[in-house]
Formats: sequence, structure tokens, C-alpha cells
Amino acid sequence: MNDEASMVLRMLAEGKISVDDANRLLDALAASRRNDEDGSIRNVATEQAVRTVVRTQTTVKPEFTLRQIIQLGQQGVEPEFIAAVREAGMTDIGFNDLIKLANHGVEVEYIEALRDAGLGTLSTDDIIRAHEGVEPDFIAAIREAGITDVGFDELIKLANHGVEPEYIVAIRDAGLGTLKSDDIIKLHDHGVDTDVVHALVAADMGNLKVKEIIRLADHGVDPEFIAGVREAGLGNLSVSNLIKLQEHGVELQYIHDLREAGLLELSVDDLIRLQDHGVEPEIANAIRAINIQDSSVDTMVRLADHGVEQWFLEELAAHELTDLTVDDIIEMVDNEIEPEYVARTRAAATR
Repeated sequence: MNDEASMVLRMLAEGKISVDDANRLLDALAASRRNDEDGSIRNVATEQAVRTVVRTQTTVKPEFTLRQIIQLGQQGVEPEFIAAVREAGMTDIGFNDLIKLANHGVEVEYIEALRDAGLGTLSTDDIIRAHEGVEPDFIAAIREAGITDVGFDELIKLANHGVEPEYIVAIRDAGLGTLKSDDIIKLHDHGVDTDVVHALVAADMGNLKVKEIIRLADHGVDPEFIAGVREAGLGNLSVSNLIKLQEHGVELQYIHDLREAGLLELSVDDLIRLQDHGVEPEIANAIRAINIQDSSVDTMVRLADHGVEQWFLEELAAHELTDLTVDDIIEMVDNEIEPEYVARTRAAATR
């Protein structure tokens, strides 16, 4: 018997390989030697002898050496555990893998539950990974929910992030197309509710990318705000513009009132400037009442910055002071001159 065949037997005796593994190795050894014409008869005889020993090893000799049995005892691996693991389907488990399972506290019931959930072909390392955070009930629920396209690594990630099967089903049913597990995890981690996703799709925003949905959620932009912006006549704004409006506290009623006041061509930046400078929508009508032709955003912002309020403009109109410029009005306010005083003074001067 040559050295290579002896090594195969030794590995088998030490529990490092299974009987099937040993036979595959012997087949490979035989194939590698068939080109050696002089040694072909000798090698065939050798392989037959080795196979006879393999059969003897598996039917007569114990699978573990005495040294290994001692080590199993030192590691607290009970014979009942070994028998139960094999009964659970891991018939070819070796010495080292048994110790791994025992050291990580993997119970036979867990292995059986994984098998019942359809994961009966996992390696020892995979079982240990799953045991560190995945309940078999979670895997079973995933399967029962009809989610069959999620691999083992994805299952681990979903479980570690606390993503429930119901969430996965609801997100997929919302109409965003086929999402990857990583995308579903991102939505879940950012607190994106499934109702929000449904509402976005209903608002004809189902073409949004996952990262855009997350940005909206992170900035508190809800579907109702988006729908309200559209109803106010601003059309399909970009995600960035929706976030800008939200961050500056521009409310839907404010947008509506500005448009009611005749300001129909305002951009998002215009709305934000008016909001930030405290410009009331009514001031637009008051400006027109005193025949100021320039009722631009710049004009309204200038007036607001100098403390020109609606009542002041209405007083100007009431006293028919319609020939004043924006600079004139600002100068009056800055110097605390009221419209009634200007009107009386003009009247006195014309007597």
C-alpha cells in the first residue's frame, strides 16, 4: 500500500473525512496513476486492497481514536449528543465539527428545526452562524410567506437587522418592484413604514430609488406633504426640492395662500425666501393696491426686512398715497413716519 493511500486511511480513521470522501480520493489517486503502464497492475491491486480496508474501517473499527474520544469528553461532548446530531441528518459529521457545535452551544433541536425549515444541507460553520442570531421560526416564517428567493447569507442579515417576514412581503407588495435584501434592510433601518411606501406609489412616485425614499423619510417628508405640494400647483418636484421646503418649514397652507394672492410663478427658492423673511401672503395684494409695479419677491423681501407690514400699506392706500416708491415707503418706516401724517402734511401744503 503506497503512502498516499495510507494517508487517506489515516484521515478516515481520524474522522477528518467521510467514507464518501475517502472513496473519491482513492478514485482520484487511481486516475492519476493509470498513465504509468509499468505500475498499472500494482496500482489496481493497491486500490482494491485500500478499499477493502476502508470497508473494514467503516464496519468494524470505531470512527474516533481513543485520543479523540478523550478530547470529546474533555470538551463535554456527550455520546448522546453525537448520536442525536447524526440522527438529525448530519451523518458524516467529523470530530472537529462536533466539538465546534458543542462549544457554540448548538443543540440538536436547533439543527432539527433548521432541517424542518428547509435548511438541511448547511455546513457546521453555517449552522453556528445561524445559531448566533437566527431563530428557526424566523426561517420557517420566511418560507411560509412565500419568500423563496432569499439565500442563507441574506437570511442571516435580515434576521440580524430585525426585519420581519411581514415587512418584506408588504414592501414587495407596495409596487417598488423586486428589491434586494440589502435595500429592504436599508428601508427598515431608516424606519420607512410600509404604509409610506404604499402612499408614495399611490402618489405616482413609485419610480423613486430606495435611497431617495430613505432621504424623504429621514427629513420627515411624508406622502401627504408631497400630494399637497402637487395640489397647490407646484407639479412634480424633485426629492431635493421637497426636502428643502420641509427643512425651511414651508407649510402647504402658506403655499396655497401665496398662490391665492396671485403669486403663481414662484419657484421653490422663492417660496423659501418669502418664508424665511416672514413675508405674509396678504402683502402682495396690499402692494398692488398702492400701484407699486414691482411686486417681485425681492421687493416683498425688502419691505419685510424693514418691518413694512400689511396694515401700513393699507393705510397708504386709504390715504391715496399711491405715488410712493418702495424706497419712499422704506424711508417712512425707518423714520417712523405714518401714512396719515404724510397725507395731512400734503393737504396742508396745498391750501
